[in-house]
Amino acid sequence: MQGVLIPLITPFRERTLDLDSLERLLDHYGGSGITGLILLGTTGESPTVTAAEREQIATRAREIVGGRIELYLGVSGNDTHEVAATVRELDRLA
Repeated sequence: MQGVLIPLITPFRERTLDLDSLERLLDHYGGSGITGLILLGTTGESPTVTAAEREQIATRAREIVGGRIELYLGVSGNDTHEVAATVRELDRLA
């Protein structure tokens, strides 16, 4: 990892993942000259989003950014085995 990496917020509207706002953020930062984005990091609610939301975020980010910048996805939790399983599951999105 090198360069400028920005932790991206996870936008919600009325307790629902706001994919339109996420897309606007990805478009904005995707063309800003930064090296990459950290999704679901400490500002991105990684331990509180559902598996479906996590996959929506990762999939939409990859579609929008299209390889222009690096994407990193935060994974966290209190159960080490569950976190490891989530990492293996998300590895297919890479």
